[in-house]
Amino acid sequence: MLLKNKCRVERVVLPTPYPIGEVYSYVILDEPVTIVDAGVYTDEIRRIWDERLRTLGLTFRDVKRIYLTHGHSDHYGFARVFAELSGAKVYLHPWDFDKVKDRREYYMRVIPFFRMFGVPEDYIDYFVQVIAWESPFCKALDEDYLVAVGDGDRLEFEGFSFEIVHVPGHSPGHTVLLLEDEAITGDFIFTSLTPDPIIDVTRDGKRVKSMLNYCESLKKMRDRGLKVFYPAHREFKGSYIQALDNLMARFRDKSRLIIAALKEKGRLTPFELARAIYPDMKKAHIYIVMSEIMGRLDILEDKGKVRCFYEDGLLYYSAL
Repeated sequence: MLLKNKCRVERVVLPTPYPIGEVYSYVILDEPVTIVDAGVYTDEIRRIWDERLRTLGLTFRDVKRIYLTHGHSDHYGFARVFAELSGAKVYLHPWDFDKVKDRREYYMRVIPFFRMFGVPEDYIDYFVQVIAWESPFCKALDEDYLVAVGDGDRLEFEGFSFEIVHVPGHSPGHTVLLLEDEAITGDFIFTSLTPDPIIDVTRDGKRVKSMLNYCESLKKMRDRGLKVFYPAHREFKGSYIQALDNLMARFRDKSRLIIAALKEKGRLTPFELARAIYPDMKKAHIYIVMSEIMGRLDILEDKGKVRCFYEDGLLYYSAL
């Protein structure tokens, strides 16, 4: 495909072991040849990359840059091996460095918050098991592999350049590559899928209010005039305005459910609220569901629709 009649891009569809399904990587064929996102680490992924590059007339050594939209394992898992095979550096916003350098330590920071949210210990134990299960699918990236990029930087090619736009939310270091009014967007936005900003915790133990950051990023890209986006899952191309309208409608629907549950029960911990909204919630989904619930609660608290308070070490919410 061509972006703005300037940029030659090929999509590479890669399987993942996750419920989200396939992840889309992009090969920018203009010099210097650049990979956007790398997929998970498996022998199958290596074979797919080898075959796909060959059909494009390339080898691993022809790739000069590896660009990661963010530091989730389905996007960075194969990046280290790709870097070793190609000699290319890995470009990533530094706010996601911790995730790709030591992902287990990063996600263990969430556990004290799970307990504060009222998540039972058996759910937390399962969360730890999932983190361990994921580990083989992503090779850690040492500092030597990484090149920091930030908002307003440019990814230069012969005859054009992408602007790097920092869009924190889904992940603190998420970025998109903007070329006029088109962008390669990773997990920033989808037409019919909500890329819930997950619970992130800083090194000093502070929870990032990811959803509030995400809402600011949505406004930022609307103001930048983004029209067409190329995401990393389930759809190949989308209209930003349509996707934004759909997303806001989903936000409103879920917020109404949360307010109704709080009014009915009087007060709830975030976990109790999650069970009220999702009575059949599985242990395997605890991280994404709690991330969604906390994101919506952060928005509602910011709008003065709910209040939070602590009692006996637990966090509770009630409707105002």
